[in-house]
Amino acid sequence: MQAMTSRWDRTGIILSTICIIHCLFMPFLSAYLLVLGLGIGAEDLTHRIILLLLAGTGLLAFIPGMKKHRDKRVLALASIGFSVITFIAVAGHDILPGIWGSFVNVIGSLFLIGAHLWNHTLSKKSHCCNHAE
Repeated sequence: MQAMTSRWDRTGIILSTICIIHCLFMPFLSAYLLVLGLGIGAEDLTHRIILLLLAGTGLLAFIPGMKKHRDKRVLALASIGFSVITFIAVAGHDILPGIWGSFVNVIGSLFLIGAHLWNHTLSKKSHCCNHAE
């Protein structure tokens, strides 16, 4: 079980990092493509796919982790991060256009990365020490 939680935490960190890279570079790439006369019509779909992948990975990592370490602060951190990313993916780019929406989304992704790192660390400690709160 430890190996599976660890694998999903690593996957969640990778996906959140991809989200950060997407948020940082997509505004520049979109502007460049518009200059060339090309448009990107699948941006909303991309956001929803990333959101679904982050949600699935989070569930697969955080539920087993919570059963081991029972530290609700990990879940709170993950919830903040996922809520921010969901807000930006669904409506945030209309409310916070351009770089501001991307900036807020990066913050949400950093919250998720922190939650996955913390979940991994606590799961590992719980596995080694088998302590109860």
